Amino acid sequence: MCGIIGVVSNDQVVWRILKALKLLEYRGYDSAGIAAIKGNNIKVRKKLGKLNNLAKNLEEESLEGNIGLGHTRWVTHGASKIENTHPIVTKNSAVVHNGIIENYQELKNDLMKAGYKFHGDTDTEVIPNIIDFFQNNGATLIEAVLLCASKLKGAFAIGLLSKSNPDLIIAIKQGSPLVIGLDEEKKACYLASDASSISEFCREVTYLEDGQIGILENNQYKIIDFDGQEVAIKKEKVGNEKSSDLSGFSSFMLKEIYKQPKIIKGIIAKYDEQVNQVDFSEVNHIKIIACGTSMCAGHIAKLWLEEKYNINTSVEIASEFNTKKNPIINKGEVFFFISQSGETADTLASLKLVKEHAGYTIGIINNAHSTMAKLVDKLILIKAGIEIAVAATKTFLAQVATFAFISGMEIGDLKQSIKLIQQVLKKDKKIYKIVKDVLVNAQKVIFIGRAISYPIALEGALKMKELAYIPAEGIAAGELKHGSIALIDEKTPVVVIAPEDSSFSKIVSNINEIKARSGKIILIACKKSIEQLRHLCDYAIEVPNYCSEVTIPFIYTPVLQLIAHHTALLKGNDVDKPRNLAKSVTVE
Repeated sequence: MCGIIGVVSNDQVVWRILKALKLLEYRGYDSAGIAAIKGNNIKVRKKLGKLNNLAKNLEEESLEGNIGLGHTRWVTHGASKIENTHPIVTKNSAVVHNGIIENYQELKNDLMKAGYKFHGDTDTEVIPNIIDFFQNNGATLIEAVLLCASKLKGAFAIGLLSKSNPDLIIAIKQGSPLVIGLDEEKKACYLASDASSISEFCREVTYLEDGQIGILENNQYKIIDFDGQEVAIKKEKVGNEKSSDLSGFSSFMLKEIYKQPKIIKGIIAKYDEQVNQVDFSEVNHIKIIACGTSMCAGHIAKLWLEEKYNINTSVEIASEFNTKKNPIINKGEVFFFISQSGETADTLASLKLVKEHAGYTIGIINNAHSTMAKLVDKLILIKAGIEIAVAATKTFLAQVATFAFISGMEIGDLKQSIKLIQQVLKKDKKIYKIVKDVLVNAQKVIFIGRAISYPIALEGALKMKELAYIPAEGIAAGELKHGSIALIDEKTPVVVIAPEDSSFSKIVSNINEIKARSGKIILIACKKSIEQLRHLCDYAIEVPNYCSEVTIPFIYTPVLQLIAHHTALLKGNDVDKPRNLAKSVTVE
């Protein structure tokens, strides 16, 4: 979600901050701003919309300073307007903040009674005002920060500049990620919400832990806890993955779709030994907890785990699970938590709830340094690399491939899936034409499937909503007649996922039901099935027949990803950064 960058240096920092913010654009945002200190003055530039708007403003009116903070904001509290755009600046302080201050209204009321004025609607504005309040009453900056941290409830990653100590950046971490890095050669210190954004400048970083405060100077930093005691600095090497190059593709999403065969190949090479360490011999129930695309992967995993181990498996929406005051956790139960970022707030809250009740937890995560990765009892990394596009593609199939290993699937089948994905990607132009003919102007789209095709349909509908902004619904095909068939008419495209598995004859019946009500049928199936059903279909996308049922998600998912991508592109939408969405959803 929101992105934080801070730099303390001997020279100008604003363009370095802007460059680093550019690398955080994939997280999703609505506005951006930078604050810098020159002398004893805090100057700020803010702009709504894309980061380029801020860059243009800085070209027209320069902003100077050897110390500064930058932020990209994804709206939570308060609309997207300049008053709510970070950095939030008071008379003495400037603050950037990720997360939510749950008790902000109570704190705001107390500050207003003390004579402090507020100019926006965001929860963040209480933070610099609290710090100013304590400093105005005799506290040093560090004392004020410690007192402020003790009053805040919720999740927060905070960067702070203060006129009282114009050579420092203060970082406060509770629940939302923050890292600190040092460029020893140029004697500059960096603060960031994502290590990848500063990997160009820093070879090593320190991941702040909850309840810690970083104090950054231009050539050093130290860390204290919320009691003011200095703690040891732990440094870790940071990768410098080159992910910001489009490599000739029109979008990062398209690049990442086409990268999926390579990702699966890498998983096969690295994971066989690690994931087979999962022991299900004493397990009597498996619960999978996730959100969004990760939850769709969880539904596929449920089918495979039940078939392989004959263990009852359930999937729960993280945002619903974490509302339970007393979750039922029995002996012999295992909890899988799936998250691309490892910072997903709803899933993280569910993980903490399970751990509070002594449940055994396994994380299927793409970020080894994330909060969830550090909390789970067992970590299984999907190793898909950084995913720039907001809509998950390669991380979804990486999650599915990882669960294929956990479920004891044959390596040969997974190797075959690489070739099958490559064959599907050759259908790109055909898919584009169908999208242009029927989907780009659709008012709604329905995706149907049975058995393993049902969660694939859910994911296809989610991608259509995320990218094309078209109302879309993924429906278990057998459920159509229980209400949803009322949506079918001559204007409604229905995307049918129809592998020749054990449910094929039943989905043929569903196709007939749709045809009888004049729905526009887009069939995704192998050549034999298309020939059999050609008289019922308006459009068909031919895919290779599966060699094993484990390969079905790898055949059909890329088709749906391309459908959503091309629909969004033809509608003129930003494919990589769809409106209102964020890559890492760090608030509940």
